[in-house]
Amino acid sequence: MAKKDDTLQKEILEIRSKLSDIHTDLKRFFEQSNLQHHESVLSGIQKDFSKVIIGHVTEDINDGLERNMVRNCEMRDTCKSVFTGFLQNNTSLIKQKNVDEGIISEKSLN
Repeated sequence: MAKKDDTLQKEILEIRSKLSDIHTDLKRFFEQSNLQHHESVLSGIQKDFSKVIIGHVTEDINDGLERNMVRNCEMRDTCKSVFTGFLQNNTSLIKQKNVDEGIISEKSLN
């Protein structure tokens, strides 16, 4: 009878160990799922805000240049086109999560 009790006790300990492993795996799975969900939500928010900001900046480029450029200049259309292209090209940086300082320096020197 003692041998049966020992075997039963051993099986119970093995079952508890396996349940503990399953619990740990499930906990890790849920934590990773939650993290992925949060990252997905944040990514979506970033994209939505980026679109809104880029739309506003794009509208402001034309209005700002039109208001602030010298009126009677033969180069006005050329300069406006160059500045518009430069500013619109830089709006693409808004979409990026991180912008390297080197890129910022490079853009400011051009």
